[in-house]
Amino acid sequence: MENNETQRAKRVNPKQRIDVINFVGGDVLAQIVNISVSGMMLASRQKFTDDQMFQTKMQLGGYDLSLGLECVWAETQESGMTYGGFMIIDISDDDKGRLQHFIESQDE
Repeated sequence: MENNETQRAKRVNPKQRIDVINFVGGDVLAQIVNISVSGMMLASRQKFTDDQMFQTKMQLGGYDLSLGLECVWAETQESGMTYGGFMIIDISDDDKGRLQHFIESQDE
C-alpha cells in the first residue's frame, strides 16, 4: 500500500518523448506518459499486466537511469495501446536525485 508521501509525489508530463528500455532484450518497453519520483504511467503497443516486473533504463536530462519497475495496473485500449501505472521498486540514490531534478526542471 502506498503511503501519503508516495501518493502526494509530484507528477509531470515530460516535454519530450522518453522511451523506457527493457534490460532483457534491449527493446523499447514503452513511452512515459507522466512520471514522479515514486512511479510513472507508461503507454505501449506491447501488452503488460498487473504485477509484472521489469528492469529498465531510460535517458533523462542527459543521464542514463536504471530503474526496477512493477506494474500496479494495466489497461489495453481498443486501439491496441496498453497504458499502465508502474511503481519504482529499485533505484539508486544518485538516479533518484537525477529523477527529482528532471521532474523539477519540467516546470521551467
